[in-house]
This record gives sequence, C-alpha cells and structure tokens, in this order.
Amino acid sequence: MYRSTDSKIRCHLLTCVMALTVLRLLEIRVNRNRSEKNRLSGKTILDAMLNLDQVTLWYDKGSKPEKILETTTKTQKEVLKAFGYEIDPNGVLQQPNL
Repeated sequence: MYRSTDSKIRCHLLTCVMALTVLRLLEIRVNRNRSEKNRLSGKTILDAMLNLDQVTLWYDKGSKPEKILETTTKTQKEVLKAFGYEIDPNGVLQQPNL
C-alpha cells in the first residue's frame, strides 16, 4: 500500500473493508438456500456476473428499447434469482415485484 498520509491510508482501508463486507453479504444472499457443500464463493459469483452481457434493441425509432440478456449460465440465473429477478424465455430480465 503506497499512501502518503494517514488520512489516505484510513480511506483506503475503509474502502477495502466496505468492499469485503458487500462481497460477504452477496455470498450470504446467494447461498441462503444452498447446502453447505454447494455454496458459491464470492470470487465464483463475481466471475460469473462479470460475464453477464446485455444487448439493447430498438425496433422502431419511437419504440422503447428492449434490454435482452445474452445466454445466461446456471450461476448467473441463481444470483439474479437471489435478488428477485427472473429471465423470461426471450432473455428479457424481469424486474422484481416490490
């Protein structure tokens, strides 16, 4: 860690702790209904979600754009489902009902 002042070091450490906390909360949420031996690590979840690609389509000038996910993996579907999202057969991500 190459930081020059105490305040920059504290800020860097705070950012690291916050990132680790969010990663752990992500693991807990995704693994909530999984057995102990089938749990996903934070790295596995992040790697899977980094490869989740989306395409935006406009059919006519005045139409609303349609966001379509490319083919999703089983892990990507599980992570999206853990946060209340569903993917319809056409690949369109459906918002959770809040």
